[in-house]
Parts: sequence; C-alpha cells; structure tokens
Amino acid sequence: MSAPSGGRRPHRSSTEVETEPRLQSYGSTGRQIDFTVVEGSLEEGRFVGVYGHRDVEGRPHQVDGVLGNGMARSLRTWRQAVLDRAPWPTTPASPTPASATPAIATSDV
Repeated sequence: MSAPSGGRRPHRSSTEVETEPRLQSYGSTGRQIDFTVVEGSLEEGRFVGVYGHRDVEGRPHQVDGVLGNGMARSLRTWRQAVLDRAPWPTTPASPTPASATPAIATSDV
C-alpha cells in the first residue's frame, strides 16, 4: 500500500482488522483426513481445529495437522501437539470427516 500525499497511511478501523481471514495451517490437512474444532467455532470465524488420519479401527489416533483462524496463540500450542504426535483430543462430539467441513480457500500462508 503506497502512502497518500503527505506520507501518511490511511487509518484502518479495528472492525476491518478483525474480519480479515488469518488462516494458518501446520502439518497434514485435507479433505480425506478427519477434522474437529477444538477451540472457538467455525460460525464465529475464530477457531482452531485438528486433523488426524484414521487408524485400522476407523478413528483418528493422533493429531497430524492443525488449522486455525484468528487464534494465533492457541494455534501455536496445537502446532506443538502436531510435532509431539499428541493423541487425538477427546471431545464430546465425534470427529467430522474433512469432506463434510466447509471448503476454505487456501493460499500460501
């Protein structure tokens, strides 16, 4: 963004900043891997979700990837879970097949 005459940049309101997508991912992600939201919610647009490949019993057994939007601090914690090959989180809801999750346009982040 180039500065207008006078050398000052236009002010951006806080509502503009909050609505910009801040998608970040780490590890394995994709439509063929189970996905579940572990913090926040998709509806609010602020979330961290984990991906896991299914084992022979048809359930994910470890955290293989993470995707987050607007929750950078929490995402860092879950990135470490990917590195540590942490066990799949126990949540009240069962994991959602990634093919049933909303499509999210991705770019090189």
